[in-house]
Amino acid sequence: MLRFRFLTLRTLMITRLAPFVAIAALAAGSPAQSLIVPTSAALADGTSSTAEPLGGSGGRSQCVYPSSQFAGGGSILTITRLRWRADAGQIGTGGNWTTVRVDIGTSANPYNALSSTFASNLGADVITGYMGPVTVLPASGGSPNDVIVDVTLTTPYAYNIASGDLLIDIHTSLYSGDSNGRVLDSVSGGAEGGRVFSTGRSSPTGTVDGDVLVVMVDYTTMGGAAVAPYGTGCGGGGNGSTFYELFDGGNPFDLGGPGTGWTALLSTPSYFALQSSTAIVTPTGPATPFTDDQIQSFLLPWSMPYPGGTTSTIWVSSNGFIALESTSNAGDMESLEDFLSGPPRFAPLWRDFNPGANGAIHAEQDPGDPTKFHVTFVGVPEFPNTGSNTFQTTFEQNGSITVSYGSCSTTNALVGFTNGGDAVDRGGLDISTETVGGWFPGADTDAIELRVQGGATPIAGTTITLEVDQVPFSAFAATILTSFQKQFPGLDLAIIGMPGCELYVGNVLTSIPVTLTGAVTETRTFDVPNSPFWIGNELHMQAAIAGATEVQPLPVAVSNGLSLLIDTF
Repeated sequence: MLRFRFLTLRTLMITRLAPFVAIAALAAGSPAQSLIVPTSAALADGTSSTAEPLGGSGGRSQCVYPSSQFAGGGSILTITRLRWRADAGQIGTGGNWTTVRVDIGTSANPYNALSSTFASNLGADVITGYMGPVTVLPASGGSPNDVIVDVTLTTPYAYNIASGDLLIDIHTSLYSGDSNGRVLDSVSGGAEGGRVFSTGRSSPTGTVDGDVLVVMVDYTTMGGAAVAPYGTGCGGGGNGSTFYELFDGGNPFDLGGPGTGWTALLSTPSYFALQSSTAIVTPTGPATPFTDDQIQSFLLPWSMPYPGGTTSTIWVSSNGFIALESTSNAGDMESLEDFLSGPPRFAPLWRDFNPGANGAIHAEQDPGDPTKFHVTFVGVPEFPNTGSNTFQTTFEQNGSITVSYGSCSTTNALVGFTNGGDAVDRGGLDISTETVGGWFPGADTDAIELRVQGGATPIAGTTITLEVDQVPFSAFAATILTSFQKQFPGLDLAIIGMPGCELYVGNVLTSIPVTLTGAVTETRTFDVPNSPFWIGNELHMQAAIAGATEVQPLPVAVSNGLSLLIDTF
């Protein structure tokens, strides 16, 4: 029965299977090249300057450059390195950030029509190209001045120019070093790019202007295997819920104190959140030694369900959050963007804590109830060693979670739950008031996304893993359509009862079935062909999901398109 229904979907989407069609070999590869954008500043200092995002306390600068600025480089540019220079006349000896995050991809909005909400500008293909420490180099004061920020992407980004304008999103943490020489070169006026910036690294919104940073982009073209997403999927989601409260100077933390807290009762596909007065259960076993900014994993005594999956392991960060999937990012400060984009996690009290200086962290089964497991922070200070914070997160075998607070001195923090994976941000809430009578956040909805796992590239003769993300619980069948023909802009599928969805591949070569396990993200391995015929050819893919109730009247959803350029390196 399932097979019949799925074949009916294919009949609706594609009138017949086309014969095997080869495309001409692509142009030979080129060595690494560099391009300075905006291009008007390639040989001279830009028309303006900016201190963001290099402010001493950290910040965020989201710059968007017109795709026309890259037109001379080819249709797909594999971006490997980004460099920014100091403004003319700036002199400084340099310094460093402990953490810089650089996201890169296409913008969801044109460079001259950006939203003040950072998340609204992120296209479906935005990736984290780099996260880690960055050294600020000296500036000598020339014109144009020296490059002072040099970032080699740990995950190169394949920029398909046809997909839209290029977005580079920089998040910086606290800076230490010479306070001089950190004003960057920029171009003002708005004709060559747009920007959204904030002096708060975790702020969801910023100021929109046309003062775009001058950046040197290193890239290769048409040489080497590459992956390039295009278009936008539809009909996914319903896989969990996100709710949070971000406490800061204007909204100080108000949940602390004995007998205070909140509970998230599992109510598939979401949680039902309500206030709780459960007292902290005193730990009976020894504490687990933690250092500053450290994550450690702990085995639960059973497998626990949560919206979108199950887990028998939790990953506890010394900074006050607990992930339900593996992660190595301890989150040195609370960050809404990291909260939404990272793994599923609870944040009982996410702040820059330092248990290496004082306090203790316990992780143990309840001494009287084997269906409960507690993670308890006892007297843990903020970095470097300020104040004292006590709170407990209780995981139950049935999937429900309770957070209980003791005395807490912090005023800034992020509290809540998210299913992660670029979860929908529907804004914060006031946990202390909205959970009084019980609050159901509902299910997040997002577009189906097709991608390659771990940034791997389709090198001939290797095996890569394809990921289909935001698969709805209601799905009963899935496949990945493959073709030599890219269709962009896509064909509007409203004509067959799929409004808001587009078909991004032409004549279908074959389809690759995907086994559904009930997870939010499903995977399927793909053996990259290894023969002279395939080298230099581009294969285009799109996932199709049957049973997506978000799409009506035909409950079928499709992903974005994904181009794979096959090569030997």
